[in-house]
Amino acid sequence: MDIFNISLNDDIDFIIQEIGEDVKINNKLTKAIIQNTKQERIFDDKRIITNSKIARGDYVEYNDLFFIVLPEVNCKKYNSYYKSIIRRCNFDIKFIINNKLYLFYAFVEGDKFTIEQQDVFSLSADNITVTLPYTEITRQIKKKDCFIKWGQKWEVQGIDYAKDGLVILHGKQTLINNSNDDIENEIANRYKDEIDILEGNIEPILPFDVVDEEPEIPEEPEPTEPEDNYSITIDGYDKMMVGFESTYTATVFNNDEEVDKDVKFEIDDTSLATIASQDGKSCKIKTNNNYKFGSFNLKATLVEDETVFVEREIKVVGL
Repeated sequence: MDIFNISLNDDIDFIIQEIGEDVKINNKLTKAIIQNTKQERIFDDKRIITNSKIARGDYVEYNDLFFIVLPEVNCKKYNSYYKSIIRRCNFDIKFIINNKLYLFYAFVEGDKFTIEQQDVFSLSADNITVTLPYTEITRQIKKKDCFIKWGQKWEVQGIDYAKDGLVILHGKQTLINNSNDDIENEIANRYKDEIDILEGNIEPILPFDVVDEEPEIPEEPEPTEPEDNYSITIDGYDKMMVGFESTYTATVFNNDEEVDKDVKFEIDDTSLATIASQDGKSCKIKTNNNYKFGSFNLKATLVEDETVFVEREIKVVGL
């Protein structure tokens, strides 16, 4: 019987208790219905139904293996159960955070090498991504932090917080420092100036261990001002009649926000039209009285940076 295709109703509690299996969600014992997915051979994903609350980034322990809830769990369906996908954590990794050693169960993907069980088959060493739950501890992992796995040292070069509940680390292989790194115990940067940062305590703190004192959370970095990125638009008619005047207005933007900046207007063919007046924001153009038709370009250039400009084609037509 395919449990995931039956009609679930108020008897879901009974169904889960009868055919559900023992699991732990964030180390709390509960029952859930677990079934393989079509992606199982690739990622070892499984579907889960439970009446215990789950959210993206939760750890699920099932058959002595750890999984992470990957997709967002929007709500409790029919006020009765939660349904989601979990992916097996294929490796554990260690980080030193505030002079304490932490171990995390993680899902690791390789860019240019394949990972099977506990072995790595390198094709051309490059990048990996490490998916972890977002916690008060994992949020303290910083760029340039390192970890050791498979006898290789990896440096965190990017951190993605875009998915609520998850921290995705982008790592690149770096050189091992035999003076600083403990290869045997997979602890990067254990020693500094020949001093053991961990003071001999290499028993890692696991995700659900109680820590006596709250780790110090680093201050949020002050936001940096974005670089200037100017652009200009010109408002006005695309056509002008011979012998008439028309006004054109320029608007300057910096990173898509309007700013108060002056521009200089120019025309490339003064036989068709001339600029009668301009004030840095707009200009008045007068066409010729000789019944000469054609097109000219009106150019608006930022006064303080001549590399920023815009051109607009205007046609001179008859009455």
